[in-house]
Amino acid sequence: MALLLLIGSLFALRVALRAMPVSGFLESGGLDLYIGNRKPQDAVSPRFGTRRNRQGGAQVKSRHRYKPAAVFGCAVMLSGIAVSAPHAQKPPPPVQPGPGAPIPLPERNPARIFAQPHPGEIATPEWSAQEVQDATDRCAMLLAGTGVKYRFLNPIREGRCGTPAPIELSAIGKTRAVAIEPAARVTCGLAATLSSWADGFLQPTARKHLDGEITNIRNIASYVCRNRYNANDKPISEHARANALDMAAFKTQSGDWINVLDNWALPPESFPAAPDASQDKTVTPPPEAKPDTATAPAPAGQIPNRRAETEPAFEPRSAFLYEIHEGACTLFGTALGPLANEAHKNHFHYDLAKRKHGAYCE
Repeated sequence: MALLLLIGSLFALRVALRAMPVSGFLESGGLDLYIGNRKPQDAVSPRFGTRRNRQGGAQVKSRHRYKPAAVFGCAVMLSGIAVSAPHAQKPPPPVQPGPGAPIPLPERNPARIFAQPHPGEIATPEWSAQEVQDATDRCAMLLAGTGVKYRFLNPIREGRCGTPAPIELSAIGKTRAVAIEPAARVTCGLAATLSSWADGFLQPTARKHLDGEITNIRNIASYVCRNRYNANDKPISEHARANALDMAAFKTQSGDWINVLDNWALPPESFPAAPDASQDKTVTPPPEAKPDTATAPAPAGQIPNRRAETEPAFEPRSAFLYEIHEGACTLFGTALGPLANEAHKNHFHYDLAKRKHGAYCE
C-alpha cells in the first residue's frame, strides 16, 4: 500500500514539474530533462512558454530544468506523508486498568449536584416590627404554665436563618425542673414541646429504670445558621431556624451522667451466643411429652412473650435511652438517634419540622 502511494506521489510530482518552466541555465548542479527532440540552445519565447532556436528555426516544445536535490527532497517528503498518514489516523489504544486497580465511578446525577450558597449569605429582608411583636405575644401565651424557664433574645436574621422571637432556654419541665446546660437558643414552640416530653416521658422513664429523676440535660447544639450536615447541596437545617436541639447526656439525682454515645448500644456480652452450625446437621427426635409435665397453654386473652425468650434484657441505662427516644418520636417532627447515621451516634436530635406524612423517627 505504501509503495503504491509512493508511485502515485512521484507521478503527481512529475506532472506538476512539467508545468513549471525555469528561465536561464544554472551553472552547477543542473539537470536537463527533455521531452521529444529538444536542444540545449533553444531559447524561451516570451509568449505562450514556447521556444525558438537561435537560428530562427521551427518552434519546439518547452525545455525544463530542475535541481536534482529539489526533486529528490519533494519525492521523499511526499512518500513520508503517504506512509505516515495511515498511522497518524489511528487513535492510541485505551489504557486498561490492572487487576487490582479501582474502577472509577461516574458522578451521581451531576446535573442535580451543585453548590448552594450558605444560608447566611442569601439576602433576606429584616423582620418587621409587627412580625417581632406578634411572635413575642404568641410565645408568651404558648409558654404560660409549662414550667419553662427562659428569657427573650433579640430577633435573629442571618440571611435565611433566624427567628423573630428567639428565647434563651435554661430549664424545662413542670413537675421537676431540668436544667439545660448550656442554655439553648430556640423557639418558643420547641421549648414547650421539650417541656411536655420531660414531664410525659423523661422523668417517668428515669424513675422506672434509674430509681430517680433527671436534673440536667447536656446541650451540644441549638441555633446554628447552616444547611443540614453542613453540606452545600443539602436543604437548610432546622437548627438554622432555632427549631432544633441536640442533647448528648442526662444527669441523674445521684450525679451520674448517662451518655448517648456510651450507653445507647447493648454490650456484646448481653447478646445470646450464636448457635453451633454443627448442631443443625444432627436431628434428634423430640422426647415424649408426659401429661403431668406438659406445659399448660397461656390463659385466654394473654399472648406469650416470644420476644422476651430470645432477646436479652436491656441494661437499665440503655433501656432508659431507648424509651425516652421512642417517646420523643410521638411529639417531635424529627427524632434522630444513633440508629439514624454516623453523624448522630453521640446525641439525640429533636426538632419541629413540618412533615406531610407524620414524624420522622430513627
